[in-house]
Amino acid sequence: MSRDTTAGCIAQLFVPLIIIIGIAISDAYHNSEWSMIRDARKYSKISYYASYASKHPYGRYIQEAEDALYDLCAKEKNFKEYIRCFPDGKHIDELKTKAQNAYNEALKERSIEKWKEFKKSQPEAFHFDADAQIQKLDDEFWASESAAWRMASKYDERYYYNKYLEKYPNGKHSKQAIDKLVSLIMGAE
Repeated sequence: MSRDTTAGCIAQLFVPLIIIIGIAISDAYHNSEWSMIRDARKYSKISYYASYASKHPYGRYIQEAEDALYDLCAKEKNFKEYIRCFPDGKHIDELKTKAQNAYNEALKERSIEKWKEFKKSQPEAFHFDADAQIQKLDDEFWASESAAWRMASKYDERYYYNKYLEKYPNGKHSKQAIDKLVSLIMGAE
């Protein structure tokens, strides 16, 4: 075998190997702790800090990532990623306390709308029994004809008049409910 042929064979073997090594080094760099925190700082996005926390839960910059993720989540009023990444994080007690206070407000007000607002404003992990509370109030509000009519009159929306008529088709206020429905439908067109 000639020297040129041997060199050609070696080149055919080493070029792909060098490419593979280059890709591995590049991948390792992009998933490195420093690279990930640098990108998180640069782009200041929830997804970047969440990725860092997931890949490096005991990393050198984990406290920075937790605080930044909490702040970004607070701006968006959505703590789902923070709770996923830091279920025992230093801000969890604060989130639980806020959720408990909002829960107590909704409990005191006894309003389906307040419960819906509670669910919308709180992380899903802290919804407690909000769905059961909504169902309980809904059952109460529609349990008697007078309560159902008060509910329909108070909210003055098609849904409530329809529900009143569904529960009490021959009720004391059924004619008024039909008139209001017609009026609301005609006004919407």
